[in-house]
Amino acid sequence: MKPDHRESNSLEERGRTRRIEHLANNFAAGLLMPARALEQLIDKRHITDTGHLAGVAGELRVAPVALAWRLFNMGWIDEGTRDALRQERARAPISSIPKRFSPSFVSLLHRAIDRGRLSARKAAKVMGMSLPQLTDLFAEHSLAAPFEL
Repeated sequence: MKPDHRESNSLEERGRTRRIEHLANNFAAGLLMPARALEQLIDKRHITDTGHLAGVAGELRVAPVALAWRLFNMGWIDEGTRDALRQERARAPISSIPKRFSPSFVSLLHRAIDRGRLSARKAAKVMGMSLPQLTDLFAEHSLAAPFEL
């Protein structure tokens, strides 16, 4: 039996929902931007430089506004810097795009196909790839494909 749909418009309910969302945002910020990582990435001499902080946000792959609130809540920046950083546009991450699978997994897969313990077609099917895509995966990890197309 499906429960009745219920939405509350009471002020108390809205306040509780905002509080829960606020706590969830703080938790996520702490998870994505731990204090130790911020200490290593942010040059304290440039703590008011929004360009520097926007670059750090790009490295962490978070929006500048998220970093602004995290630093403000930690007491590292003042309201002026927070508001200026909130106006910054997101920048492309400085680091390269991570590889699709770990090197150890791809190496293990390569060895299994190369030694005949697993067919390339079966590996591609299980991974949801075509054979050319599997070849590209090996190339991404600087390995020659252990099969021919």
